[in-house]
Amino acid sequence: MSDKKWYIVYVGNPRKIDSVRTVFNETVGDFTMWIPTQEVVQRINGDVNTSARALFPGYVLVNFVHEGSGIDDQLYEVKAGFLLKAAGSNVPAFLTDEDVEIIKIHEKEKVDEEAVSGILVKIGSFVELTNGPFIGARGTVTGVKKDKVSVELVIFGRFVPVEISDKFLRYVPSDTEKAELEAAALASRREQTKQHIERLQKKNG
Repeated sequence: MSDKKWYIVYVGNPRKIDSVRTVFNETVGDFTMWIPTQEVVQRINGDVNTSARALFPGYVLVNFVHEGSGIDDQLYEVKAGFLLKAAGSNVPAFLTDEDVEIIKIHEKEKVDEEAVSGILVKIGSFVELTNGPFIGARGTVTGVKKDKVSVELVIFGRFVPVEISDKFLRYVPSDTEKAELEAAALASRREQTKQHIERLQKKNG
């Protein structure tokens, strides 16, 4: 008999998790569902809030024997979700023991988020997350509502929408904007050098 492995199931909406659990109960029976979370402490304007946040929003991990289970067809039939496939393959991707241990380590870590000044972003802006479990991840802004920004990230090779405060984002300029910024910086340095030389000339004149 094949060994159990941890598979990644995309559900999208968290409200579908119960449906996925029901399908696994009826189809597989012997399984373990895991929704990795992390304790997050947010400090905004002097207020401190502690909450549990999903490490992989829109995904659940399930430990079971996939071979001969028929779970793929059942999930598709009720439109509850689907197993992520390995790159370039129709075979479901599974986590290695090392992957599982890394996730467990992240679960034990407490994230302390302290808000900084927000940035001005618009739909289509490319941004980088500066705090939280996805710190360093980059994505495209798909919506802006007050101080909340919807960003589409790539997680497990899939586009995943997340909502985050604009205080935890860093704007990433496009190549064109980078070139303009570099040109402006160069011009500024040249002007500073020119002024410095003029001061020296006056001093030594």
